[in-house]
This record gives sequence, C-alpha cells and structure tokens, in this order.
Amino acid sequence: MNTSHRIPALPHSPVACHAVEHVRSCESEPVANHSIRSYLFAILLAEHEGLKASTDFDADLLFHACILHGLGTSPSAPGKQRFEVEGANMAAEFLTGHGYGVRETDAV
Repeated sequence: MNTSHRIPALPHSPVACHAVEHVRSCESEPVANHSIRSYLFAILLAEHEGLKASTDFDADLLFHACILHGLGTSPSAPGKQRFEVEGANMAAEFLTGHGYGVRETDAV
C-alpha cells in the first residue's frame, strides 16, 4: 500500500484567507474543519480523475464552494429559510462583497 500522499495546500489569496477566517468565526470548529477537508478531498479527487485546475475547473471557485458551503448551518444564519438556501445567500453575499460577479457567484 502506498502511504505517501500529498496533502494539497489551501489557497493563500487575500480573499481565500478571509473566507477561512470568516468561516472559522461563524461556524463551529468541527463544521469549519469539515469545509476545509471538503476542499482538500475535492482537489485530490480532481487529480485522481485526471482533471486539471484552470483547464477543467476553476480552483478558486471550487475552494469557495467548499469552504463556504456550511454557512447556512452556522449560528449567524438568519434561520428563516432552509439552511442550504441561507448558506447559498450568505456565500453569495461574501463573494459579491469581495468583487466576484454573478457568473462566479452562481457557480459557487
């Protein structure tokens, strides 16, 4: 069995770092860690499937989709709609607040 696995790095752009900080401030530690693991697993799965960042998928948008996907379960969610709707709205608000356009926000 091959036990040498490469662990992908998290993006270090200012928006990516702010997204991690935002998630860690809104969500419980287990949920925030789950979101980070989701991104790491997605990158490893993409590599396993032979997919290439920038060619087959947008790694930045993948990161934000994974890291922000639990926001609707956080105490900061309004609690008036289903958690996935509120989470999508919260992610869209975060992304548009950081200059992402409709196409990118809709993809996330």
